[in-house]
Amino acid sequence: MGLTDNMRGGGLLANAGVAGSLLTRGTHNGSFERSTITQDASGGTIRAWAAIYTGKVNRQSATPQEVDQFSRRGVDISHKIYMASDPGVALGDRWNEGGSLFQVQGPAKDMGDRGQAFCVFVMQVK
Repeated sequence: MGLTDNMRGGGLLANAGVAGSLLTRGTHNGSFERSTITQDASGGTIRAWAAIYTGKVNRQSATPQEVDQFSRRGVDISHKIYMASDPGVALGDRWNEGGSLFQVQGPAKDMGDRGQAFCVFVMQVK
């Protein structure tokens, strides 16, 4: 199923079980982050997280069907995050929303193959 432009509503609608606007309903602020290894003041190695995408997204709980589908492949998910552009995330990146952390479980999926809305499946870890 594809997406329908909803220019008056300022968002995109999906026919694939997502009610309402993907990009304006349930808006959350945060950032996708990627870890890097750096040295601290004493020369020891530490993991630091750098933002690779910051902005508003629509975070929703994954449906039971989505959880089951991913589980059959050995991947745990709890949520899905929709945004207007491809955040360039990869496995191992995370979504940080005010201290709540979600581990990225795969690359962003182009919803409808039109480059207008993207979905990332994540697992809440904190």
